[in-house]
Amino acid sequence: MEIKVVDVSAADFAFPAGIIGKYLPETEDIPKEFKGSKEHRYWEGLVSGLFYGSPRNKDLQLYPKEGIDPAKAYRMINACLRSFQPKHEHKMLGVSFLFHSFFEKYDYKEVEGEGVSP
Repeated sequence: MEIKVVDVSAADFAFPAGIIGKYLPETEDIPKEFKGSKEHRYWEGLVSGLFYGSPRNKDLQLYPKEGIDPAKAYRMINACLRSFQPKHEHKMLGVSFLFHSFFEKYDYKEVEGEGVSP
């Protein structure tokens, strides 16, 4: 399944309802091979941290795949992560798959001070 980065409108970003199928893939559209895989667990670690706020005082670095605009991809992912529409399990799986689709890897390091969310 090929997932493409799409522009998220200001309205959709501010009020991220109706994102399933538009930005966040349906659960059944995510390949079975991804679910529970090493890649899934890798990205779900980041997604869980972002959802619960643990990288708040960290400097997140994402390494985009070739041809991906990282700012647009992260905005799309962030809209999905912020939405109350999908069930939690669907959100975690779908956002993990989006990260996997758009980025090669990530890392983050501790930074001094209050920090800001990525």
